Amino acid sequence: MIRDEHLFPLRGSDGQLSLDTSTFGQALSSNFSGVANLLSDSGVSSSSQFQYVYSNSNTKSGTYNIDISQLPGTDQNIAGTIDGLAATGSGNVLALDNTASGADGLAVSFTGASLPASATITVNRGIASLMNDLVSGFTNFSHGTVASQQTGLQNTITGLNQQVNNMQANINQQMASLQTEFENMDVAVAQMNQMQSYMTDQLANL
Repeated sequence: MIRDEHLFPLRGSDGQLSLDTSTFGQALSSNFSGVANLLSDSGVSSSSQFQYVYSNSNTKSGTYNIDISQLPGTDQNIAGTIDGLAATGSGNVLALDNTASGADGLAVSFTGASLPASATITVNRGIASLMNDLVSGFTNFSHGTVASQQTGLQNTITGLNQQVNNMQANINQQMASLQTEFENMDVAVAQMNQMQSYMTDQLANL
């Protein structure tokens, strides 16, 4: 049996990922198929009449029920369900395209010749696929973690710039208001000076 921790990269003391190549080489020599299944996507059927064909990044690891309702034949494709949902038949291959199920993207073939026919397929997402999904989750241009962080930072910067603009507009408005008050006061002082001068003249003429 191949243990995941013998092959999965380890984080060293310096923060770098490393692979135990010696253990990996021994496992590769003694159990090539086990290593292949660990690294790549694979599926195991409960019946020899059903074979795992492929899966994609939407497919989750797990065990799924396969039920055949129509055999492939002349002018007709196989028909049936995967995980209880109607699947699409092409020849003797049945594939599920339904995001409501963890089996979305799973395809199986059937080589039997009689009905009813059912089995389970246990899907294992390999380390390579899981690592690819993890990296894609970080780097996806539209909704990855990095893109989300960039969008969040840009929104923060935009919000701060808007706050600065609002504060500057408020300061400008207050300065304009103070300028107007100062000008009004200057006019009032001038008028008072004129009145004082007039009154002085009038008193001098008494």
